[in-house]
Amino acid sequence: MYLGQVNWRIKKTLKALFVLYQENKVSMPIDVWEMIELFKTAANANWTESYGSFCGVNNIEIDYSSYGGKGLLVPSEDRRNFQIHLGAANSDFFDERLTIAHELAHIIWPESRGFLDRISQKERTCDYIAMLILCPPPVLMKCLKKEFCTFSVQLNLFRKHKTELLRLEQMAKFFQVPFKDFIKHIKLIFKENKVRGLLDRLSDTK
Repeated sequence: MYLGQVNWRIKKTLKALFVLYQENKVSMPIDVWEMIELFKTAANANWTESYGSFCGVNNIEIDYSSYGGKGLLVPSEDRRNFQIHLGAANSDFFDERLTIAHELAHIIWPESRGFLDRISQKERTCDYIAMLILCPPPVLMKCLKKEFCTFSVQLNLFRKHKTELLRLEQMAKFFQVPFKDFIKHIKLIFKENKVRGLLDRLSDTK
């Protein structure tokens, strides 16, 4: 899995974030600013100033600029304050939410920062972490089990029945994430090979 290459502190931060979601009774889709505040709390609880190049998080700002790409993370000199520049390459609000969460992943994983190729392993890992932040596993798994719990439903999904495909689209809208990225994410979770194969094909055609 993508989290295999990150250190245990990042995994602990994500687990702490999911606990905060539950304790604060966060509803889906999570509000961006609520997500940022809880993320700061989780990050600061699991890191110390003496650990590596991460010094904790004081403040995170979002700047809607004329930047040409999707997102750009700019840390302050003390590496405790961050600006997330959202660019014109984001197609809609769902795309912007995913970009913000992606840049949050870069904050707690300093080694992944920089002008990297979007298809690099570190960038894909940050994409994966972003989806975990927006679609917390406890909630996502509950949705998946509810919607695709029987073999007949999975078979209908494999046969591209409109009802089952609509369920996927509705689920992506429920979390307010781009449909293609949602498909890429859940195919990593599904155990049924035929369904995973269908999701692969859908990501190229939807």
